[in-house]
Amino acid sequence: MNNDYFIHLFETPLEKYFYDVNMNEIVNIPETVYKYLNNGDMSDEDISIVEKYVKNLKDNGYLKKKRVETVKHPLTKCAQCYIDNKINYMVLQVTQNCNLRCEYCVYSGGYDNRVHNKSRMDIGIAKKGIDFLVKHSSDCEELKLGFYGGEPLLEFELIKQCVKYAEVAAEGKKIKYYTTTNGTLISDEVIDFFYNNNFTVTISLDGPSHIHNRSRHFAYSDKGSFDNIMENLSNIKKKYPDYYQGNIQFNTVLTTENGFSEIEEFFKNNSLLKNNTMTSSLVSDVYAKGERKVGENYVREERYLEFLMLLCKIGWLKDYRISQLMKGTFDDLLHFEEEMSKQKRKELPDEWHHGGPCMPGVKRLFMTVDGQFYPCEKVSETREENKIGDVLDGINMEQVHKILNIESMNHNICRNCWAYSFCGNCILNIDNIDKENNSNNNTMCSVFRRDTEEKMKTWCILKRLNYDFESEKIQF
Repeated sequence: MNNDYFIHLFETPLEKYFYDVNMNEIVNIPETVYKYLNNGDMSDEDISIVEKYVKNLKDNGYLKKKRVETVKHPLTKCAQCYIDNKINYMVLQVTQNCNLRCEYCVYSGGYDNRVHNKSRMDIGIAKKGIDFLVKHSSDCEELKLGFYGGEPLLEFELIKQCVKYAEVAAEGKKIKYYTTTNGTLISDEVIDFFYNNNFTVTISLDGPSHIHNRSRHFAYSDKGSFDNIMENLSNIKKKYPDYYQGNIQFNTVLTTENGFSEIEEFFKNNSLLKNNTMTSSLVSDVYAKGERKVGENYVREERYLEFLMLLCKIGWLKDYRISQLMKGTFDDLLHFEEEMSKQKRKELPDEWHHGGPCMPGVKRLFMTVDGQFYPCEKVSETREENKIGDVLDGINMEQVHKILNIESMNHNICRNCWAYSFCGNCILNIDNIDKENNSNNNTMCSVFRRDTEEKMKTWCILKRLNYDFESEKIQF
């Protein structure tokens, strides 16, 4: 049945629901009403009951047909102010080189992106970038400066110069420093420098040696990097145990041929790792030149760990330490709960934009070795449409507005999408910002809709079992 109601029907093992896009509410409904809304099916004895139920829903504001008419991101009119005064995080790409050659790296040649090369940032460009950050952060009491590569510690001397310069250039503001490293070049001098400047360090570590070394080996050799990293971690913890606990964190890239369980056991039981923050992500398929398939075993183990996590959350599973690999999954669910709670409305506005794009350059301004500006470090550097300016000429506001209002390229599709309010699509997932209905965008739309429905189902089950989101304090 198609009454053009702007809703999405779904069911859990317990009950049936519809999500009302205009009201941004999930409504539990009887099976008879579910069948009627789904295909108009109802028995003669149910007609009067169902019609009365549907009328009551409409009288209470549900089942509207309204769609957003005009695309305009609500921050569009504020974009110039944000760029001028609110940039608080800059990531400097100090090198495009790396001493490892990881199989899944986005710079490996298997992606539509640049490849590893010997380009490096000179101190003059770096200083101009830091000056730009300071000049455009008048509303920010705290600044963040990140160092990225390639492998940033190949340019350790440059990083030291940048920190020294930033402390003077940003006098009066607090600065936090960040870097993501493969962990192989952390000498005693680097350890002392990190400690003295309170760096937050994210180290890439994929699991036990046979898993880690399969993908993460040194350039021009088959030697894995695992032993080198573990030795360096031991040195950091020995020299500065409190710093190690609070500032060293790990990121694991999950490849589908590796199961969750073995990686989970490794991080849970290793004394160097079990008490530190950990994040995980699946091998990226954004810009990938070939198809990346997810194996059945991977999906099965992931769902089982998620199942155990949910049992623990509702108190049915005692003495179970939730897997660190599930942290991102539950954080996403908490974010969904927040969106459901804060976006209360009677109907969609006439003018709006889905929530995918952040303000380009404000949340995480990325500057390449030659001073080019990008919205963040995740976008491809080989696509001209991703660039938002450079350190000499500043931010291109026309491009900022275009990226911020990216829905305009697919508005006829977006305006009818039931997952509109939860969309995470941004420039990262777009093949070509000037081309409508591009294939990668359509693929990501399907992924976002699937993931959103799964969150809705999990959220409804937890609510049904009286889980209290308000009191949630994540403990891992």
